[in-house]
Amino acid sequence: MTSRIDIIGLNGPTGDHYLEDVGDEQQHVSSSRAEINHIGEHNKMVGVKLDEHKARFDLIPPMAELAVAHVLRYGADKYAPGNWALVENGHERYMAAALRHLNAYRIGEPEDIESGYSHLAHAICCLLFILEKDESAEFTKMTEVE
Repeated sequence: MTSRIDIIGLNGPTGDHYLEDVGDEQQHVSSSRAEINHIGEHNKMVGVKLDEHKARFDLIPPMAELAVAHVLRYGADKYAPGNWALVENGHERYMAAALRHLNAYRIGEPEDIESGYSHLAHAICCLLFILEKDESAEFTKMTEVE
């Protein structure tokens, strides 16, 4: 499971130093600064960016992301920004709504009649709401002081 720490970029659970190989040299890297012990081509210092295990937001398909953003704006205008988080029995109700949108798409209705936006984008929004609640609950459990 991805935690919020993975998203914001702390380098490991403690922020301890890492040792990274660069060619024949090694670089000692801290979460707060890099001590660069490597000179690259043309006597130019080489920087370090420890992002290989970070979330890859650039992999989210941009047109799908845009469609979801339109549906989120539509919902925020219709109800209120963040209203989805306050809905009672949200898990069950958003699962039912996602399934209704998926069913409408499956039977040949590509867009929601009321909003004019894709049923798939509506379903994704519903699933995002469920996922956010689940991930937030897990994050809260991970960070509780015993």
